[in-house]
Amino acid sequence: MKIENKKEFPIQMMIDYLKKLKALREEFSAYYQDSPYAADHEIYEQYRGRIAELDELIRMLEGWL
Repeated sequence: MKIENKKEFPIQMMIDYLKKLKALREEFSAYYQDSPYAADHEIYEQYRGRIAELDELIRMLEGWL
């Protein structure tokens, strides 16, 4: 996802999205660690992929701010 024009996204809106993404990442990470599937390698790889996507979105928003 690339935002061509920063004026289309107000800064406060981006800060709010960043906070939500960080909270979601923490919640998702805690949920997985407590999951009975934590030892399953295939599920772990899917989890890592999803966390990587969240991290990428977080870095993108932080870069804009």
